[in-house]
Amino acid sequence: MSAIDRYTGVIDVRIAGSAAEETQAKEARAIFDELVAAQPDLALVLSHAQSWIVAAYLPGAGVRTFPPHTSLDADAIGAWHPWIVG
Repeated sequence: MSAIDRYTGVIDVRIAGSAAEETQAKEARAIFDELVAAQPDLALVLSHAQSWIVAAYLPGAGVRTFPPHTSLDADAIGAWHPWIVG
């Protein structure tokens, strides 16, 4: 079981020519925030390396930012379950 099991799309953010992980993470978060603002009826999850949940948006509940290295997997279900598509 994973926080992203019920989501149907994936956007992978990589800045060509940049190995700076922090820069890529900031850009991915900016895109996530823009998508939340532009598509308020669309549930979204921002993850890092398909391993950690960074943030989630659920219509009616808002945006939740998670502590660093919060797993997408069932071992962290208590942290993310209220913020994902059920």
